[in-house]
Amino acid sequence: MNKPKNILPKNKFLDIVIPILFILSIVAVVFGLFNTVVPDLHDINTFFWSKAFHQVFEAGITYPRWLPQLWHGFGLPVFYIYNPFFYFAVLGFQLLDIGTILSIKVVLIISTLSGAYFMYLLAREFLQKNTAYMVTSLFVLAPYYISLVYLRGAYPEFLALNLIPLLLWATTKLFQNIKDFKYLIVSILALSLIILTHNLTGAITLLVLFAYIIYLYFFENKKTKFLILNGIMLLFSALLTMFYWLPMLINLKYINSAVWTSDNFFFAKNFPNISELLNLQFIRDLGWMTLGIIPAIVLLIGWITYREVLSATKRRRILFILILTTFFVFLITALSDFIWTMLPYVGIFQFPARFIGVSILLLAILGGFVLEALIHNTTTRKIIIIFTIIAGIGTAIPFLSVKPYIAYEDFVLNNNYLEINNYLDLTIDITNSGKIPPMDRGLTSSEYIPRKLDESEATKLWLTTQEEFYNTDSETDIITVNHPEKVVIESGDIDVKIIKDNVFDGEYQINAYIDGIIRINQFEYPTWEIKLDNKLAKIDVKEEVAGQFIDVPEGQHTLTIQLIKPFYEKIGEYISLISFILLISLFWLFRKKRK
Repeated sequence: MNKPKNILPKNKFLDIVIPILFILSIVAVVFGLFNTVVPDLHDINTFFWSKAFHQVFEAGITYPRWLPQLWHGFGLPVFYIYNPFFYFAVLGFQLLDIGTILSIKVVLIISTLSGAYFMYLLAREFLQKNTAYMVTSLFVLAPYYISLVYLRGAYPEFLALNLIPLLLWATTKLFQNIKDFKYLIVSILALSLIILTHNLTGAITLLVLFAYIIYLYFFENKKTKFLILNGIMLLFSALLTMFYWLPMLINLKYINSAVWTSDNFFFAKNFPNISELLNLQFIRDLGWMTLGIIPAIVLLIGWITYREVLSATKRRRILFILILTTFFVFLITALSDFIWTMLPYVGIFQFPARFIGVSILLLAILGGFVLEALIHNTTTRKIIIIFTIIAGIGTAIPFLSVKPYIAYEDFVLNNNYLEINNYLDLTIDITNSGKIPPMDRGLTSSEYIPRKLDESEATKLWLTTQEEFYNTDSETDIITVNHPEKVVIESGDIDVKIIKDNVFDGEYQINAYIDGIIRINQFEYPTWEIKLDNKLAKIDVKEEVAGQFIDVPEGQHTLTIQLIKPFYEKIGEYISLISFILLISLFWLFRKKRK
């Protein structure tokens, strides 16, 4: 009796299974985003800041650098320092009136899909299609990658990480096609977007990029023009992003940046141990410091087998990735403490685990290189790919769980409560119900206070602010919150009449029947111009309380409060605009010449 024939040949069947598993891995990562729930994250400042960013934009400020809603309405200069691209991306969907929560989820889904596509493009430059599927799956299924979305809430870092493969792909294509300037344009845009998305990821990216350029030049082909073009790429990226980084560098001296490297943000307190780095128990809460068992196995196999690779070119590529990734993994561990201590400014990375992001990217590619270099039987290779993707999905599942930020049946954190005053009211309602309310650090963001305070002093200042505006009924113990007016009377017999009360442009008529003091419930900052009778007012700041105080002599006065744009902001914006126009013009000329 003849055996029945297979409907599909084995290899053909495997060729169908691999892309299905690849798609399943992408679906698994984004599935938890198809809802309107604010997840329980380390902090949800991205949601509050996105809402505030949108509100300020709708008030007529095209680049909202100051968020007046933070710190109980006293405002903080968040986007004088923080990278804006993620928030502009979210803003694009907020303007479609779909709400802040859904807008953020859409950007995260697009980021994941784009990152997967860029990773696939990069892998396909060196590897076969099925291997590229595996490489991409390993990247997006890594616990650290997932935890950026579902645990840490580090959404800008997540977006920046997904842009790194695009930059490396464009750099590779530029090296291969030195006369094709479109890859130069892509690399400029990719690096510019990374810079505008997350500073620390940008710094790590530059380190990887420099290493990759040096490797290509010295070990692949010494193309001097390639070095020149990369110099142009770096220059244009710097010019395109000058509207952000020039004001950022100037404004760093005004804020409480010492908080970034102190207490819980001190790097020495955040080295993962080997158990946490491997996380063999797949503990969700450790995902943000987990390299993962599969990337660790790839790294180990790479070092054991790289000498067996017959092709000298492939062996060099594998060794380059091994050395670079091993260095990053070393930086993640406490063994590298002397480097963190010795080198200036390295402590600003806060969490050594940040280097896991680029490590999982490189190790995913390394896995593809090692597989194709050592396994020559096509069927065997495909089976390994299938089992690797299945293992990746299995190890990712514990890190994909989602639960709401406020886990009370009668309190739901919807778009309305992302408006900060409403959120404060909600926390009071939760307190009055006998439950313990959350208090997200994004509301205070003490690192952005324009005063030099340590963490305990910043906490005390916040508590003092709360005490000023939170009232407790002595009989019922019910708490209420008062949201402060912009200008109030501190002492004396004074009337304050609002003439104009726009977000960034206020005018008030002050009638002082005797000498007195008025208080402006807003943090002091150099970009705020406060005038009394058309003259710059003499501002008094009391370290123990938020706000600014002005002595007002007897009589009638006009007080104006206006946000101004310093000359360095204008210079940065003009240079970035000119650079963008020049870049588009060069690209147009190049295309015209080729036609």
